[in-house]
Amino acid sequence: SRHPRRNHPMRLLCIFTVLVFSSCLTPVTERAVHPGMIHTVAFTLAEGEEAGAADLVGELERELTPLPGVVALYAGLRAEQYTRPTNSQKFQVLLVVIFRDTRAHDEYEIHPIHRRLVERWTPKLAGIVILDAVR
Repeated sequence: SRHPRRNHPMRLLCIFTVLVFSSCLTPVTERAVHPGMIHTVAFTLAEGEEAGAADLVGELERELTPLPGVVALYAGLRAEQYTRPTNSQKFQVLLVVIFRDTRAHDEYEIHPIHRRLVERWTPKLAGIVILDAVR
């Protein structure tokens, strides 16, 4: 005669693993609901203001990262060691913000913290280039 089934630790571990991993899967249709948006800004500092590039990076990260709708944010200095003809040399600071969706970007644009940073840094800039992408 057969022995009654026991709850073997390996069997329980396998069942638990399948349940955990299956709960992590997100169907493609659900991901499409929030298309996301990437907002990239290249800052060119005005003549005599280049020394403030590291300060700009710090302020961008500190002030903008906690804003609603920001999924991820990166601010950094231009990597001067990369000088291929296709590498732009016309900026000092790059900001990349990934938003939950375009609505989050639109709310970010008028957020008081963002507006304050724009007002503070605009006089110190020779120019900016903005690249926005949605999916």
